[in-house]
Amino acid sequence: LNVNPTFSLTVNGSRNLRGISYSRIKDILVMTDYSINGNVIEDGRILIFENFSSNTTTKEISPTRVIKGLTTKLKQPIDVAIDTRDGGKYIYVADPGAKSVFRYLISDEGDVAPNASLDFNGKTPESISLDTR
Repeated sequence: LNVNPTFSLTVNGSRNLRGISYSRIKDILVMTDYSINGNVIEDGRILIFENFSSNTTTKEISPTRVIKGLTTKLKQPIDVAIDTRDGGKYIYVADPGAKSVFRYLISDEGDVAPNASLDFNGKTPESISLDTR
């Protein structure tokens, strides 16, 4: 079975998109992205797209907000999960470069510290799944 897309979205300025999570209740899409310069991974960031369902035609889109900078502790964010409940207020990010899972507020933007973090004592998280039933 061959299925063709109805439309395509390109993320302006993206370099290495990895994780993706969508909340239908909040109509927010969140993606992780980072750069690779030679063998160096840098510029880890979280891209946040509000009112995402309004994108219904092929086009280039830009994030509404971006979480990035030294204070974020992001190095190589590879997966993301949104607390999709009506009252949910967090974004969780698995970052193997930092060997941690970070939690940010959905409302965060810029160079902000994680709201909380979980260190795996040298072990490397590769993905994240959040059950918010």
